[in-house]
Amino acid sequence: MAAIITEQFRRNTKNLFSSDFITNNYYIGIGQQDQWDDNFSANDAAPFPNGTYGDEKRAIEHLTGLFKVTTNNLTNVIPKNPYDALSSYKVYDPFDPSCFYGCPDTGLKPCYITVGEDKLFLCIGKSESATAAGVLDEGIFEEISNYGLYSSALSTYDWAYLGKYNQYSSINTDSFVAITDDQLPTEDSSTSVDITAGAVYGFRVINGGNIYRHPTLSGETEFDSIGNLVGLDLNGNEKTIEVNLKIKIDSGNPNLDPVDDSAKIIGIRYDPEELNFPYEIDFDQNLVGNETVAAWGFSKAKLVLDPLLTTESTTGAEDNELQLEYDVRPSASERQEAVIIPLIAPETGFGGIKSETLPSWYVGMFADTSLAPFIPNNTKYHQISLIKNPLQSTAGNPLLSDDFITPLRMFQLEGEGSPVQQTIPMIDNIQIGPGWKILQDGKQCGVVAYIQDIESNQTQTPKSYFSYYYYTDHKYGYTDIDPNGEQLTFESPDGQTSGQYTGTTLEGLYEPSYERDTGTVMFLDNRSGIQREEGQNEELKLIIQL
Repeated sequence: MAAIITEQFRRNTKNLFSSDFITNNYYIGIGQQDQWDDNFSANDAAPFPNGTYGDEKRAIEHLTGLFKVTTNNLTNVIPKNPYDALSSYKVYDPFDPSCFYGCPDTGLKPCYITVGEDKLFLCIGKSESATAAGVLDEGIFEEISNYGLYSSALSTYDWAYLGKYNQYSSINTDSFVAITDDQLPTEDSSTSVDITAGAVYGFRVINGGNIYRHPTLSGETEFDSIGNLVGLDLNGNEKTIEVNLKIKIDSGNPNLDPVDDSAKIIGIRYDPEELNFPYEIDFDQNLVGNETVAAWGFSKAKLVLDPLLTTESTTGAEDNELQLEYDVRPSASERQEAVIIPLIAPETGFGGIKSETLPSWYVGMFADTSLAPFIPNNTKYHQISLIKNPLQSTAGNPLLSDDFITPLRMFQLEGEGSPVQQTIPMIDNIQIGPGWKILQDGKQCGVVAYIQDIESNQTQTPKSYFSYYYYTDHKYGYTDIDPNGEQLTFESPDGQTSGQYTGTTLEGLYEPSYERDTGTVMFLDNRSGIQREEGQNEELKLIIQL
């Protein structure tokens, strides 16, 4: 059984995913403070996430910060593909999904380009001999402000202007740009976005048939011919337009035995000299032309060729006619007409609904850590995640709604002296800090947690405190600190320095507003390690391909 997830399914999934943000709460999470397991720790390399329950459990237990994603920080994105005059591009083909992806083997780039600060163009045709996009300077594209189909005597490529992408989106990266289906304001364009609605911009040969030849030429030959586009207009009315074509056939040799002679159509395109390209706008002048004979305004269409019917191989044939020769062709039961599909622009025009034309199955989201009142400093995190519907730790466990929270647990120890110092012994004037191990009651098999960050409160009266944010690790079963337990032992990351808190109880043990172990992990991105420094802010951007 041959089956596939369609492009529209992916687009629909993207739309459903985006809509889900309206009724549910999503958070970007950072975490995984310690290095990855021993087999990766040598170079701090990140393992590929498995997406399993174990991965989800570990991600939630290691959260350092949660940043809410609103619909304002969510948008549709596409891969960025800057124009390069020295590169070759694929042609947009609604029957070929690979046209949206580059091909390393051939060097061909995707069928669309991003130009300048905000413009989008779609490659809709090129000559068979076309290599690099060539002579067209990027500045020519940047001057375009009219919707339409563009060609130029300077280039073997044809382009459709799609409008603009959102150059000011905070989600833009070096690799992705945000798009919307909003049309250009009228003051930015002298043509309507639907100017290319239903334009037949090209043809796709599905089956070249076996009954065609040019009467005087053999081999692979391109010559002039006439065809008719027959179909329905955008209102459902019958519509027929005659078009001038360049047809390439492989006719073999007319003198060969019919059994060995397989004549078929191998290419077909508009005749550029006849100016019947659908709504042509010249690059050089940015002027609209050829409105009257344009092959546009179709909702459905087929191409009808009108070969010369004859019982004599060349009698009465003109050099510019496509000829059907029954006398030398296969038997009637073996004859095959060509199957040629007209390529039709969307009924809203190129650029009308960008997401329906471009590879719009990517969602981008953004969070700015500068908006958070507190994020642990002087530590690393190795993982970025997307968490759906984490809960509050308050009564009834409602959905978490804060713009930011720190999911870390915290305890406090008293400080003393001036300046205030921690009450545990110091060795060589070393104070405990991020990365130090925490043991309770001196039991290595008991609580093993790690200091994530320390805050001091030297103005609190009547005492001053140090607040210790900590996390537990999957290797030790996520065991928690017992508020009624005995002494805490702190051990340096290298295991060479330690000190003990001598009190019998902690001054305070606090849970975050986040209910532990809640939320569904929708996305995981493992990293080699991002070092946070004092006062550092990050822009967290997630790009998800659906």
